[in-house]
Amino acid sequence: MGDEGHSGNTVSIVRAVAMDTQWRWLTLEYTVVVIALTLGSSELFLPQQAPGHGVAKFFGLSLLSIGTVYGTFWLVKTGASAEKIRSVVRISLIFGVYGIFVAGIVAISHALGNSTLFDSLFLLAAGGLGGEAIGVLVGDWYTDLQQAKQETQKRLQREQDVTKRFSVLYRVFRHNLRTQVNILLGYTALLEASDHADEADEYVDIIQEHLTQLESLAENANRLRRVWETEDQRETKLVSELYEDGLIPLADEFPEATVRIETPPDCPVDCHPFAHWALEEAAKNAIIHTGDDSTVEVTARRNGSDVVIEVTDDGDGIPELEQEALAAQSETALTHGRGLGLQTIYWTVRASGGEVDLSDGRSGGAVVSMRFPLASQSE
Repeated sequence: MGDEGHSGNTVSIVRAVAMDTQWRWLTLEYTVVVIALTLGSSELFLPQQAPGHGVAKFFGLSLLSIGTVYGTFWLVKTGASAEKIRSVVRISLIFGVYGIFVAGIVAISHALGNSTLFDSLFLLAAGGLGGEAIGVLVGDWYTDLQQAKQETQKRLQREQDVTKRFSVLYRVFRHNLRTQVNILLGYTALLEASDHADEADEYVDIIQEHLTQLESLAENANRLRRVWETEDQRETKLVSELYEDGLIPLADEFPEATVRIETPPDCPVDCHPFAHWALEEAAKNAIIHTGDDSTVEVTARRNGSDVVIEVTDDGDGIPELEQEALAAQSETALTHGRGLGLQTIYWTVRASGGEVDLSDGRSGGAVVSMRFPLASQSE
């Protein structure tokens, strides 16, 4: 309950700050509009004489003011972000200052001439309000253009990253494939030369084991490809659903394995559509790389605004080379290790906005910790 309250308060504070920033800029915009409208129509409120028709001037300035107010309210109504509203208001005020500057030049030039029948204050107000109104339109267009540019740059960068990963994946896959094929060819030759049934059976078992590893290598390479191609996709899943999708397939594949599963917390997480592959691969790695009499344990707990799922075994632990590769957390965090299982875990959890941590268990073995962010409605 404490964590839920803390997370909810944090989200509320962030939203309140965003709303406060948004309305602070809008208040500044509207204050400038009211001041300009009041000064430009001052003859309606003060006992003074000025050239022109006071009501007509007030009506004209009001139209310019309505353009600015309507434009900014339209941004709020369409759900524009506080950052966009800030940018639009800033551009609008800059245009307003520019309008006043142009109007000031006209007023000064007129005052230096022979005619004196001219309302300089009205001209300055009209220039400022007109500049603001045009600035809202230009600011909206300019901000959308900048956002589109940033999104395009992000997409291009993401495509470059994915291309780089595919290049590394190809090299790693080729290396592991060549290694497995060489092993298979070697044991096939030994099998052909063997005259003893027991020895031949042993070679057959070894060949089957490496064929299984080769199949797993191909499957994980395909999974990595699918994760990278869809890494910007997210969905909400219950932790229990991740358990079901990730662990149930292992019951059929490893019927003799001992896997203790702790009941997960009943809460949703934001994750990649293939997030269950990370849990499946972590448990599968633990089962394969420990002895027949070993036990694999799967637990989950809430930790602040995240859910941490841990897969623990009592085997020999994870090789240092594999741990260093994941610790680097780079775009090319792929190694010529014992397969692509840990890489599938890393990239799937990363695509979910989470983190992976590898550590040693208290009594030996390895612990794979996968951190997933809680869904917003549960915070």
